[in-house]
Amino acid sequence: MIIKGTFDMNAVLAKAAKNPRVHTHLKQKAREKFQRAKNEVIKNFKESEVTREISAGESSSNISSTLGGYGNLYSYIGFYAGANPLDGITSYLENFNFVGKLTKTILGRTTITQSYSIKWFNIKTIEALSSMPWESGNSWIRGIEKGISGFSYYMYGEFVKSRSGKGKQSKKEVDNVAMFTVTRYLPTFIEEARQKFK
Repeated sequence: MIIKGTFDMNAVLAKAAKNPRVHTHLKQKAREKFQRAKNEVIKNFKESEVTREISAGESSSNISSTLGGYGNLYSYIGFYAGANPLDGITSYLENFNFVGKLTKTILGRTTITQSYSIKWFNIKTIEALSSMPWESGNSWIRGIEKGISGFSYYMYGEFVKSRSGKGKQSKKEVDNVAMFTVTRYLPTFIEEARQKFK
């Protein structure tokens, strides 16, 4: 015996879209995409030469080449000796959890597509966590990409009366051959990862 019939796929898909299991499955896909992007940001941040240089402290060499090999970012920015200016930022990145809100459901001929509004890293929060030690309101993380003034007055060496003990700002310009060179850093890593959500 042969039985023939037709199915209203739109009705089937509409019903499936309301199924909690389907919703949970698709939301998990969004969560996984978020986690991959988050992991990419953290990996790029931790492996960056800027991060590694600052992590090495006041005696680090200028492996990021932002100072032309003279001194290091830790003493140039003016962090206090023994301080770890990366702790708060690393903690923020690692503890940033997925928050996704369903904004649209599209029923195709044979597919269900859902769009989510996903909360992403807040640059303003990161700027607040990376305030310049000597210039409140300015972020050294932003400065890595946009420039940090004062290099022509930067002296590197052993200084008792300095925050880091290794660098100080001279009252007169110093004959430094090099100049501060900007480089891509955390704000760019975050934006590049965000673009992958589109």
